[in-house]
Amino acid sequence: MSSIACCLIGVAMLLDMKELAFIPLISSILVAASLGLLGPGAYSLDARMFGRRLVVSSSDKTTSGD
Repeated sequence: MSSIACCLIGVAMLLDMKELAFIPLISSILVAASLGLLGPGAYSLDARMFGRRLVVSSSDKTTSGD
């Protein structure tokens, strides 16, 4: 969610700029967008391409002693 906010703030700043120093701002917008798409969340590219997986550690498994 914070990467979306960073992208929106960057776009708003880009639309409001009156000088030509927009290249660092565009690069920060692209970095924020790529971090949002590559993260481990449900809307990431990894989740879309490979599906969501549940990671179960050995301490989470329950054993029955019967």
